[in-house]
Amino acid sequence: MSQQIAHLEKKIGVKLFRRDKHSVELTNAGTVFLKDAKEILKRLDDSIANAKQAEEGVIGTLNIGLLSVPARDFLPQLIRKFRRKHPQVNIRLNYYHIGQMIEKLKSDELDIAFTLSLGLQSIVDWNTRLYGLSPIASFCIKTTRLLIEPV
Repeated sequence: MSQQIAHLEKKIGVKLFRRDKHSVELTNAGTVFLKDAKEILKRLDDSIANAKQAEEGVIGTLNIGLLSVPARDFLPQLIRKFRRKHPQVNIRLNYYHIGQMIEKLKSDELDIAFTLSLGLQSIVDWNTRLYGLSPIASFCIKTTRLLIEPV
């Protein structure tokens, strides 16, 4: 241990301890160094814990891609519920046209997207889930059916 301390003192160029035959005590430089070293070790422990939490999705940023119309009704409630469960995750909402959104998804700039299914079926690696249906979104719907839909 004393060799390691001597090596450290030589490396940083200051005496960390005052030694005599009966005692060893920290010098002023040693006290400052010890305080800083403890803070660094604490930050290291915190950084490791944060990295593990980020890997698990407990902290970090969730980038969400949106088309303005489809998500308007359900998204605020969904975000509130998510924030209650994951308060340390920042949510970034990004509004795009469908073509932009597909490009952002392909380049991994988005974690999740709420969109129409246009063109997404051909992309095999993506996990997709149907969240809801809207008769207004149907291209096959008859105009007479739209007349009875609530506004």
